[in-house]
Amino acid sequence: MEASATAHDIMVVDDTPEILAMTEELLRRLHYEVRAFSRARPAILAAAQRRPDLILLDITMPEMDGYAACRALKADARTADVPVIFVTALGDTPDKVKGFAAGAVDYILKPFDPAEVQARVETQLKLRQLQLAERELLEKTLNGAVTALVELVGLAAPDVGERGRSVSAIVTHAARRLDLPSRWQYELAARLCLIGWIALPDDLVAKAQTDVKLTDDEARMFAAHPALAQRLLSGIPRLESVAEIVGLQREAPGKESRRPEVATGAELIRVAMALDRELHRGESVANAINALRAAASKFDERILGALEGYEPEVRAAIVQSLRIGELRAAMVLEDDVTTPEGMLLARKGITLTAPLVARLKNFAEAKHLTGFVRVRLAGTRSDAESDRAAA
Repeated sequence: MEASATAHDIMVVDDTPEILAMTEELLRRLHYEVRAFSRARPAILAAAQRRPDLILLDITMPEMDGYAACRALKADARTADVPVIFVTALGDTPDKVKGFAAGAVDYILKPFDPAEVQARVETQLKLRQLQLAERELLEKTLNGAVTALVELVGLAAPDVGERGRSVSAIVTHAARRLDLPSRWQYELAARLCLIGWIALPDDLVAKAQTDVKLTDDEARMFAAHPALAQRLLSGIPRLESVAEIVGLQREAPGKESRRPEVATGAELIRVAMALDRELHRGESVANAINALRAAASKFDERILGALEGYEPEVRAAIVQSLRIGELRAAMVLEDDVTTPEGMLLARKGITLTAPLVARLKNFAEAKHLTGFVRVRLAGTRSDAESDRAAA
């Protein structure tokens, strides 16, 4: 038998020692990395901690059978997309149908032929590689489109764009710390979660970011923004899950009908929005996380734990006065930018984006904007932020 060119990580779960040893030896001869388990529960925990490329799973096992184990793997966002092949003596059609319904992609019947095991394993690994390659291409394509959309939203509503960047940074940090698969979906959902805010009046957006109590009408209006965002996104191919995540961002977990990746994404955004709100009020990350742990609305402890040690973007203490033509993306405004007629173009505290810089330059060229603008660079702490961090 020819050796595998790539050291894929394969997990084997079987309670029969002879079969487990034989399968492990076969796969190692093919130069695969193999993790062997005689029980399902430890295997599920290990798969969540370090995601394998493929799982060979026995069906008839004590404590937890293969069907239940497969369902548990598919219910966890960390392992939901790992292909599972059942290796079993149960070869009747009802058994196979039950296995496919649990989430398996293929069957190998015992006693097995080593050549068949090799062929089926290689087929699933090749399919997995193709899926990952397609996902990477899709991620890059959608990221480019979403970046353009987000920058347009930021141009129309700079405050919304600023808060969106903060929420996105929090979600990205947590998803990476948790080593979640398909992180691109969560990161895109976080970048797009506030696009429904563009339909809200400016004063309502400002109030929603403070402790000011909203009127009943304002609360209803604000509560509708996720559904609006979901409607805007639901027609985009391959963004169906992202749209669903965005639509559920304000709802606490508990809906059994949610797919694992949707439930995880919605909770990531819900936690990120709550944390961003605390940070926006001037709280430290540690105090903000403690406040969320003590809140009546319970947040996912696993996500909160992943956010410990998160460091928000910090900003420079040195303020510069620049002409409009000298402005660059990533600079932070120290003052509101208004036209002589009083039209607000950009609010204090906003991080400039390329489209917003272009807009300010266009106003300057049209003689509607003159003079200097005070800015500081993103990337280091301001004096106030440094003092607060030290305290």
